[in-house]
Amino acid sequence: MNICLFSSDYLPNIGGIANHVAELGRALVKLGHNVVVFTKCSFKEQKNFKINVEDDKGMKVIRVPIIDIPKIRGLNMRILYYYYLKKILKKYSIDILHWHCLTHDSYVTRKINFDNIVFTNHSSTFLLRMEKKEYDRLKKDIFHAREIIAPSKELCEKTVELGYPVDKVHYISNGVDLDRFTPNINVQELKRELKIKQDEKVVVCARRFAKKNGVIYLVKAIPEIIKRLNGKIKFVFVGDFPIDHPESEKREILDYINEASLNKYIILTGPIPSEDMPRYYSLGDISVLPSLKEATSLSGLESMACGVPVIGTEVGGIPQIIENHVNGVLVPPKNSIKLADAIVSILQDNKERDIYSVNAREFVKENYSWIRVAKDTLDVYKKIL
Repeated sequence: MNICLFSSDYLPNIGGIANHVAELGRALVKLGHNVVVFTKCSFKEQKNFKINVEDDKGMKVIRVPIIDIPKIRGLNMRILYYYYLKKILKKYSIDILHWHCLTHDSYVTRKINFDNIVFTNHSSTFLLRMEKKEYDRLKKDIFHAREIIAPSKELCEKTVELGYPVDKVHYISNGVDLDRFTPNINVQELKRELKIKQDEKVVVCARRFAKKNGVIYLVKAIPEIIKRLNGKIKFVFVGDFPIDHPESEKREILDYINEASLNKYIILTGPIPSEDMPRYYSLGDISVLPSLKEATSLSGLESMACGVPVIGTEVGGIPQIIENHVNGVLVPPKNSIKLADAIVSILQDNKERDIYSVNAREFVKENYSWIRVAKDTLDVYKKIL
């Protein structure tokens, strides 16, 4: 089968959609299929309008240079995407066009005049628009897909609630590369680099500083945790977000850290390349997902695959991966007190933490391999061929 995965969000971007598209494509290649990833790059870096073609573990990755000026970026993306995508569909005899991002990507797939189109509804943006009752806009964005996949049951339910046929909506979770994300990774050198002492507990939070990720609620839990653990702890925040973005809470986070004098307990790494993430997860005694909205969290699954138990909020797809007090702990969203209690409880009980660690790895191993995700996705493709 010749498959085109179309996503504006792709590596080296840090985030769930970028990783999902890359890992799904690699798994499809392993299963014997031809995969083309169609995405963008910055015109500023490229210096011209020539497309850039790369090889990624058997996939062709085709990048279209986009002028990153806010007033013209959207129109620029739509024109160039449309022009080059039509060529790619023909040149590579594409059987399935599978797109992954709302807005500009949705517009182009609607206009491209191609029959076999599948959409994966990853996005918390979709949930926000549902809350705002932007139903007509969402229908216009996604109803031209022949089938829709979603990585959480909440997203499936909301897609059906919008009016899309229930028999054409498919729950397929995110997956994990179990060869890369594995327990017992040596992190001693990384601890030295980050100046983490051997007797300090470590809490990892691999989240961008977007409001939907609720990082501020973890930050506000830190003073209580420090007090109860006598200060022998470090919090490692992996990720970033533009401070001037309307959905950013970075300014609030930085202000609180300074006002509460938390700097010596906190490490802000900024964005970390995907290939380095196993080491950063493995730093943690626990990993935290303080999300307000979430699909099946790829960050949570990767932590669990590394044998790092996750404390997560009871939102979206998180309860589908955390069985409370079996392989991790669930807490209410927007509740720094409950979050602090859960973190302290696990960090003070090594036996409990070790049980969660083993169960977390086994749970991911049994349910979330990328090969399984790819096979389930192929079943959806076959419905429309």
